[in-house]
Amino acid sequence: MSIAAAGALLCAMSCSASSSSSGPTPAASSPARGSSVSISAASPAPSPSPAAVCRFGNGTLETECRRRGEQFETDVNAAIDRLAEHHPEYFDVANTAGPGEWRVLQPHPYLAGVADELRAVGFCAETDEASVVSVKNSNDLSEDYNVLLPTDHVQRGNRVYQQTCTPASFPVEAKDAIAYVRVAFYSVQCEDGITAPRNGANELPFGCRGFVTATPKQRNNLDVPRHIVGNDITWWMERGSDKVIVHDYPDSNDFNKILVPQNAGVYQLCASSHGVVGCQDAEVLYR
Repeated sequence: MSIAAAGALLCAMSCSASSSSSGPTPAASSPARGSSVSISAASPAPSPSPAAVCRFGNGTLETECRRRGEQFETDVNAAIDRLAEHHPEYFDVANTAGPGEWRVLQPHPYLAGVADELRAVGFCAETDEASVVSVKNSNDLSEDYNVLLPTDHVQRGNRVYQQTCTPASFPVEAKDAIAYVRVAFYSVQCEDGITAPRNGANELPFGCRGFVTATPKQRNNLDVPRHIVGNDITWWMERGSDKVIVHDYPDSNDFNKILVPQNAGVYQLCASSHGVVGCQDAEVLYR
């Protein structure tokens, strides 16, 4: 089955009457140590160690974050203003949501640019590549600023400051953040007349499709933030490669796969992220 066909199948199954067992929203995944049958591997571009670009060193995800008195809001606003001077092409200043809240035409360069402007004046800064820029000038604490509205406008004022984390929450190396990788179904969708097993049963009956995700987890069982994980993932079948056909996810999300039963029996599907490996042990069943 092609990716397009898999996408059509997914839509058909989710848009028509069917039995399904739905789970958590798909999360991220992992690169591999060794494999019997290779399925797919993302090829992330090499990037410098977070500590190499922050003179204050690494932070930690094991921190306490809450709203307190902000320290760096003036600096963040000044960084946005400097970025607008250096890169006016990032903004439509005629389209505003409020004073200085111009429409952002290039969200990713904008977020990266705000972080760069803060680094240029001595701060350590990074972005989650969604809407938040984090900033610190020591490892005692860091602050998070939501500098991009859902409408793709600059955000300022009393809404921009989000929280303070003590000790500093960034930067964090993926290898230090990932405690384990959870590989599991987040949905099993079946033809009419077939009862979908619950996701945690690790069962895939004939007439069903299994939607599996690999999620790098912290020691506290929370997901490792995606901007830390990046696209570092490899999947492979460790055992039972004849039991299921593994398809790429239609939206090119490397962390998700679609499994189609082929032969009854057990299989082990594994994924690895930043050297941490996790596997799903499951069984294809006749019903």
